[in-house]
Amino acid sequence: MKEQFFFLFFSKKKISKPKKNKILIFDGTNCLPVLRSLKIYDIEKLCIRGEEINFYIVLKTLQKKFYLILQPKLFWKEYIFNYIHIVDPKIVITFIDNNPFFYTLKKKYSSKIFISIQNGYRFKKGDIFGNLSIRSKQNLACDYVFCFNKNVAKLYRKFIKCKTIVIGSLRNNLTKISSKKKSDKILLISSYGLKSETIEKKLIPILLIFCKRKNFKLLILGRTGTQKEVSFYEELNNSHFFDFYNNQGQKDLHFSYNLIDNCNTIISLNATLGYEALGRGKKTIFLNFNNREINCKSYVTYNWPSKFSREGFNWLTVFNKKKILRKLENISNLSNKKWSKKYKNQYNFIMPIDYHNKKLKNVIKKSL
Repeated sequence: MKEQFFFLFFSKKKISKPKKNKILIFDGTNCLPVLRSLKIYDIEKLCIRGEEINFYIVLKTLQKKFYLILQPKLFWKEYIFNYIHIVDPKIVITFIDNNPFFYTLKKKYSSKIFISIQNGYRFKKGDIFGNLSIRSKQNLACDYVFCFNKNVAKLYRKFIKCKTIVIGSLRNNLTKISSKKKSDKILLISSYGLKSETIEKKLIPILLIFCKRKNFKLLILGRTGTQKEVSFYEELNNSHFFDFYNNQGQKDLHFSYNLIDNCNTIISLNATLGYEALGRGKKTIFLNFNNREINCKSYVTYNWPSKFSREGFNWLTVFNKKKILRKLENISNLSNKKWSKKYKNQYNFIMPIDYHNKKLKNVIKKSL
């Protein structure tokens, strides 16, 4: 009841009846890349986290099943059903691919097309694949799941009845890769908020040693955009040895990718953005030391669920100062041309590029 009260009190309110629409986005969180990819279409959005509530649907829900006011979880489920019923879309899309509830909707609305789009790297524990079993396939379904690569696509098909289409990252595909100019910048992609602070406190001094030796500039790209994160890096940077860039999130979809394109080498603690950088052809080093205190092997495995060795030319799973410096030296010295020649097949497999998300657009066009 308390949760329900906060939802109703603090949310943005809508009173008018939702319009009928051919396309409905399920869960409005971070859906801007979907809206940009499908900007020629009129799209309705269903918010499910209390950020926006339609009072017309609330009243309809209470009118049908008033007793659910005492059962908040069932009430919001019924709210979702009523919203879908009134909008009556042909296609329902989500960019939150790790919400198991979304995959239960196909059984209820069999005539509609359900599309899920992977928005981040997935892991074996504390994520969708850790919450499902083989038996879940009997109850979970989706018409199309758009995935980063063919190995993660196999996992979706293992747990969910669906057709998978490999497109890489929807968000990454929206930003044109800029020409690879010579650069003297090294970029660390922050994993702040994912139990990485202790590791980054040890790693950043090593990166600064390398940058001083090579006359490079260290940049750090924030993850959360919060003041706490800014303060964390300000404390580490009291002598102004590196430049910190706050994450622009939904304000500017292109900012992070443009910054990546203008750097010599990218450092990632197994972050999604690191794999997106790899897909853009950037020299990228994965220092996979952060298991997020969950004791799960997939968090420190290069491109899980693919099977790679514990160490490779551009990845490392054990913290070792000498090896970190050696990888930085070897990779930063490679020309972009040599890097591309040697690793193009690898990064095309891990994070392919589908410019402007043409595959998604084709499926939408055929389904309408």
